[in-house]
Amino acid sequence: MQKFLLAMGFCFVLGSHSKAQTDTRFWFVAPEVSNDHGDRPIAFRVTSEAQAAQVRIYTPGNTTIFDTTFVLPANSTSTIPLTHRIALIENDPPNTVHDRGFLIESTELITAYYEVITAGNNPDIFALKGRNALGTSFYLPGQNLIRNVHGHERIDIVATEDSTVIQIENRATLFRSGGNITPGTITTITLNRGQTYSLRTNSQNANVSQAGSRIWSNKPIAITYIDDSVRGGDFYGGGCFDLLGDQLIPTALLGQEYIVMRGFLNAVSGSFREIIVVTAVNDSTGIFLNGGSRDTTLQRGQTATYLLNDSSLYIQSTEPVYVAHISGFGCETGMAVLPSISCTGSRQVGFTRTTSEFFGVNLMTKTANTTGFLLNGNALPATTQFR
Repeated sequence: MQKFLLAMGFCFVLGSHSKAQTDTRFWFVAPEVSNDHGDRPIAFRVTSEAQAAQVRIYTPGNTTIFDTTFVLPANSTSTIPLTHRIALIENDPPNTVHDRGFLIESTELITAYYEVITAGNNPDIFALKGRNALGTSFYLPGQNLIRNVHGHERIDIVATEDSTVIQIENRATLFRSGGNITPGTITTITLNRGQTYSLRTNSQNANVSQAGSRIWSNKPIAITYIDDSVRGGDFYGGGCFDLLGDQLIPTALLGQEYIVMRGFLNAVSGSFREIIVVTAVNDSTGIFLNGGSRDTTLQRGQTATYLLNDSSLYIQSTEPVYVAHISGFGCETGMAVLPSISCTGSRQVGFTRTTSEFFGVNLMTKTANTTGFLLNGNALPATTQFR
């Protein structure tokens, strides 16, 4: 499905100081998406702010894979097609070092995302998070309710510096030719700048998930996470199966307060029941819902799954946590790792509608800011409702 809530990828709590996804440098590794279901076209979408920018997009580990430079006019969005190089861009096969890491560099502040377009079959958007994607400690969010059909759950890593030593402690069995990697194994790899590595879950069963797996390194890395071709139809009715995924943020940038806004998935037994996954990164993490008493306590790497019935859910925790939200429309699902409400966010973002399917944007802001939004330079439609 088309990414249904850009607010999931972008933090819209307006303010000053830090920027959630607006930056001048973005690292990214493109995941291998199942061609049996749909993995093309693919493209970058890059949006400028008030200043024109010169932008370079390239693969520094091997510039023959991709290297282009262009001028992006002020307040505009540019699409950079990638499909003609897809065999060299998608990070496959797993358990192999590749030179497929992307670096986007700009002379001015921009926002960027990677889109698997696929003409409606298996699309998704990956919001690139700039410096906020880089870190040395990560845990994986993930769901264990919906099974995969054509694809698998995958972890894709790109190094930003030479001699980067990365360790992965997996929570579920990982595929490896010649012998799978059993749960609890610590895998160590060394990558140079722009090099990438992929790990793939061995099973497509719904109850097999890498949620809670730990990845750490001696130098900054960026991680793309996907759960490919999951059959939302099993959970929401219908024949849908779709790509879930996002670029992760490191544990250092996690928060302790989140608001999850419901999307448009089909009702299940009279309730919407969208999926929320909370992943702890520290022991004895207390989880509180809607200002109530402690709902549960999680240890490091443990997850709690909630089914969202109301229009929103307020989550608090005693320690920083990941919160991932699976939403969508009908039975078409998509996923994003949510920013905490302490994120001050980007003041401007661009997006492009690429299919005729349903498309919606949910915005979260303080009440005082509701009159401050513009869409294509104009005030929001009179039908816009803030609740």
